[in-house]
Amino acid sequence: MRCFFDTVSFRVRLKDQTDGLDGRTGDVFTFRNGKVTEFRTFAEEKDALEYVGIK
Repeated sequence: MRCFFDTVSFRVRLKDQTDGLDGRTGDVFTFRNGKVTEFRTFAEEKDALEYVGIK
């Protein structure tokens, strides 16, 4: 089993709005036998890093 971490930056625009909203998440992918077996998204990057044991 291996876990990989990635920071994702995104911009969304709500249906009735003209301004976009920016955000970032910390995503963790768990692989087993070459396939993703788990995917987790964390609102805070530090929480994702703690989950994989980096901080």
